[in-house]
Amino acid sequence: MNDLKAALNAVARRAKAQLPATIRDTIKDGLASVTAAPAVAREAQVLPDADVRALISAAWQVDAEGDWGGDLARMVLVLAATGARFSQVMRMVVADVQPAQKRVMIPVSRKGRGVKHTTHIAVRVGDDVLAALAKATAGRKGSEPLFLRPHWRQIGPAKWEKGEQGPWFASAELTRPWGAIVAKAKLAAGTVPYALRHSSIVRGLRAGLPVRLVAALHDTSSR
Repeated sequence: MNDLKAALNAVARRAKAQLPATIRDTIKDGLASVTAAPAVAREAQVLPDADVRALISAAWQVDAEGDWGGDLARMVLVLAATGARFSQVMRMVVADVQPAQKRVMIPVSRKGRGVKHTTHIAVRVGDDVLAALAKATAGRKGSEPLFLRPHWRQIGPAKWEKGEQGPWFASAELTRPWGAIVAKAKLAAGTVPYALRHSSIVRGLRAGLPVRLVAALHDTSSR
């Protein structure tokens, strides 16, 4: 619904001269929710560190079983290590990995209406994360997408062939392998990737970091 509303508002701005002056109010009122949609997944799923480690371990296993070549596991690893949104991580390029500074540069979110004063957020990560990413950056140009994934094509009834690697385009591409990861980690079936973000935020708060710092690292508001 938010995507539809954004699309209609974009058209309303571009074709303002051809549309009624009340078009923006019509869009707002017409798409207003009668009741607030419950954000079940995003409010309750904060995982203990042991479960996060189990998910990362399971990601490597599912990656190997599915012949992902490390692409799937590295995506899950960085989501867990940074707490960034999938939409941010998938836009990272090779140059965003900075081993000398022991950090990665996360592109800022496209959420919100104001102009942001920075393009990236520096997030320190462990040597294990940098070692995993080193295999994805070796011999590649800094402007190339950091995270790739193999694409399969169907060559017969229930028969698929692994094709070339390409960038990730949407979080929906993670849905099926994520289900296998959760099952292998023996966590609740309703566990969603966004739980890694909330777990990272709560981990920072429990460690006593200033709220504003935790918010800045996760590209969100202090509230």
